Amino acid sequence: NVRPEGDKLREEACAVLALLVRSERDLQAGAVEAKAIKHVCISLKRSFDPITLSKPMWSPRKASSDGNTDSASCRLGRRGLAKEVVHAMRWRKGALDAVAALTHQKDDLHRKAVVDAGVVGCVVEGLRPFEERVWEGGVGRKATLGSNDGNAVPVVLAACNAARSMSRSVGLLRTSLLDASLAKPIITLMRHVNAKIKLAATDVCINLLNEFSPTKRDLIAEGVVPLLCGHARSGDLELRRSSIWALKHLLNTSPRDLRIQVLDELTPELLMSAMTGQSSDTASSTNGNGGVNIRLSSANAAGEQVDLLNPSSMDIDPNPSHDLDDDDDDEEDDDEDEDGEILLDEPSQTHYQTSQLRSTLTDHPTPKLASSAILLRYRQLEEDEQLMALRLDTEIQEHALDLLRNFIYADAEDCVALTSHVYTAIGSSRLLDLLANKLSPLSASSALQRTPTLYASTPILHSTLRLISHLCASSPSHKATLLAHTTTLHALLPHFTHPTPSIRLACLDIIVNLTWVEDERDRSPGARDRIRLLREAGLEEKVRALTGDSDAGVRERAKVAVRQVEGG
Repeated sequence: NVRPEGDKLREEACAVLALLVRSERDLQAGAVEAKAIKHVCISLKRSFDPITLSKPMWSPRKASSDGNTDSASCRLGRRGLAKEVVHAMRWRKGALDAVAALTHQKDDLHRKAVVDAGVVGCVVEGLRPFEERVWEGGVGRKATLGSNDGNAVPVVLAACNAARSMSRSVGLLRTSLLDASLAKPIITLMRHVNAKIKLAATDVCINLLNEFSPTKRDLIAEGVVPLLCGHARSGDLELRRSSIWALKHLLNTSPRDLRIQVLDELTPELLMSAMTGQSSDTASSTNGNGGVNIRLSSANAAGEQVDLLNPSSMDIDPNPSHDLDDDDDDEEDDDEDEDGEILLDEPSQTHYQTSQLRSTLTDHPTPKLASSAILLRYRQLEEDEQLMALRLDTEIQEHALDLLRNFIYADAEDCVALTSHVYTAIGSSRLLDLLANKLSPLSASSALQRTPTLYASTPILHSTLRLISHLCASSPSHKATLLAHTTTLHALLPHFTHPTPSIRLACLDIIVNLTWVEDERDRSPGARDRIRLLREAGLEEKVRALTGDSDAGVRERAKVAVRQVEGG
């Protein structure tokens, strides 16, 4: 039963290559220069060669066909695959993983090399799972197993991953992948009973439903809309996230009838639930030992990084011997910090004073405290189920907000009609209350505890502001509806000083759309009244302050907004 060394090498070579280059662009380029794609594609093709099955050993005893002779606890499970099939499946999976890894980055040259090697058909063949007859022994009675007989679950998942990587190319979506007819196998997999296969196929749909994908029409014809809407109701957060993400792409540049069909299938209640999220009540919490709060937000309006869900925003100083400001005067102030505040080191649950930490770490060029804390935080990010659920819930909220934005994004006539449809289906006050809540602080600041004011994560803020901007781009009556909701206007104020330029730019886009004059009939009293309300809310002052912003795009947009305000 020992596998030959050649079989083991074939199975593991491509898999190891995939692990090495998956997240490293330089290693991918080096592997391609070493002609890795050529060898990987040869392996993938050979793994689809017909498999000659060994004949079972002769036995003088006839196999019993009576399944009721023994109790259920004494009967064997269903038959496993032959060792030749297992080897082919492992070899095929490793090659597909390598194809996905080598084409993961935004480099169409790598994808073109894979297409030129002629393995797109192999990727599509990998999307076909084994039929039930394989497990019932149907294959065992044949002399060979061909590519048409299907694949094991890990191979199907690897093929979905490869198809998703390949479909990131606009050119391939219009040529090779269109010719390969991905729509039918993907729809079949989306109906599969296996939850992992269903999720992987839905992930492929995210790219296939882009506005520039010709496969989009085929997927709609095959019934992708009710499938995605059904998956959006799933209790699996990953499947729900991917379904809403795919629907977001589907709505972009779609005709009005299809957009209304999607909203009706999805239902306004489900969309509101997705936009609201489940993390609003658990956005900030403290551990039982008085440790550091675990919060969902990534940056507040003052610029503090407080998010444990994003590794780049972990509040760990890589050089604890210096203050965050890193001023030259710090050394002179060290003696005055002997009675610094008491802090808690989470890994060791040890309390210490800030000045004692600095004096201790000065003698050690590579402090173990900080490195162990960083490793602990990364382990939390990877393994903590609560943090993973919070991250998925944040992504669901972001994609749901973007879905509604794409729903109303259209030409002037359709934009007015679709915005009216949204206000009627959901309710204007209810929707604007939700958007104002997204822009409001998650927790109030405390002068005694010196806790910063926390806001939603940057992606949620950006999606919320972009949705408001599109609502403002509709008719004057819809602009008046938003201006009448003063809570939303006041919630905008702190985000004009957000540290991320895209957030400040989105705030300015709202002002530009609100002050835009449709025609001379809209100038007075419509536009002038809107400008007066913005001025009374304090937004004009915020806009003028951004004319000297450090970001060029923000500065130019602020000047446009000021001209429109003054012109009104």
